[in-house]
Amino acid sequence: MHILIMRVSAIGDVIHTLPALFLLKHYFPHATIHWAVQQKAAPLLEHHPLLKHAWVFPDHYFSPYNLKTTIMMVKKLRTIKWDAIIDFQGLTKTSLLHLFLKGKKFGFSKEHTREKICHWTTHYHDTPTYSNIVQKNLSLASFAAQHLGAITKSPAPENLVSTFFFTPPQEHIDTVSSWLEHHDISRPILICPNTTWPSKHWPQAHWVECIRLINEQTNLQPILVGATMGAAAAQVAHECHQNTIPITICPPWNLLTLTHLVKQAHLLLCPDSGLLHLADYLGTPVIGIFGPTSKIKHGPFWTKGNNEQSIQVPCPHHYKKHHHPGAIDCMAALQPQDIIQKIHNVINNDQ
Repeated sequence: MHILIMRVSAIGDVIHTLPALFLLKHYFPHATIHWAVQQKAAPLLEHHPLLKHAWVFPDHYFSPYNLKTTIMMVKKLRTIKWDAIIDFQGLTKTSLLHLFLKGKKFGFSKEHTREKICHWTTHYHDTPTYSNIVQKNLSLASFAAQHLGAITKSPAPENLVSTFFFTPPQEHIDTVSSWLEHHDISRPILICPNTTWPSKHWPQAHWVECIRLINEQTNLQPILVGATMGAAAAQVAHECHQNTIPITICPPWNLLTLTHLVKQAHLLLCPDSGLLHLADYLGTPVIGIFGPTSKIKHGPFWTKGNNEQSIQVPCPHHYKKHHHPGAIDCMAALQPQDIIQKIHNVINNDQ
């Protein structure tokens, strides 16, 4: 049996879909499962032992610059007769890929797909009864499996999560271990201000004050992640340096190395982003900051307490990448002391 998972982006979305891979392997242990993914999230999949192959498309694979490569890859995918093509993305960019492929195509029903046109490019449609995106993906995987003749029952989430694993190559583990030892860090808290939507950003001054309070009120050791990759973290790093606030800057590691750092963290603090979902998947405690997106729908799901200790900031700009012109920055209403109280709660629960 040949199954193709389509979830090409982004890092957080791919992580939200990884549990569906484990569920499909539960149903069909001997199936060969492939995954179509864009370059940015590919390191999470390229060496995954449950996958036969990760088909890595360029980021922006329909741009004129990448179109030739995309066409060549689609031709290769067309040589395989797929028993199931499961579109977890529900966007035009995935529909245009699997439109030319051969096999049964599964997706979400019209009211659950992200773009309505995708409903017309799939043959079988699941209507999930869940609001959380992880549960919706598991529902679609189970729906497809039943159509393919699965005879085993779906495991309970707590049993499924016990099968999760992600172990980067040893060189990445050694890199992180040596770096933590060199900096004498034993109780790291990862501070990750970067996020793709401007409306998700927590104000720079709040981050700086929060780091100051972490140093003063806890025994956790702050590590700033993303200072070489995003403006938000870079600005926080600069302000901490200007105000002599102790902070260790994470090197510009690739995703695999960063994954092991996340796994070693005592706690991770960030807005709704890929690193938040990666930490939850790996079992690392998190405090997520949600504003325009919903922590019920897109928040942490797997690690006990992570959704409860994440924060939902009241925001009328639901799923908008920018606040309305002239509007008050909703995220600014969340104060650093509110975060510190959450951190104390996590520390106390661990004791």
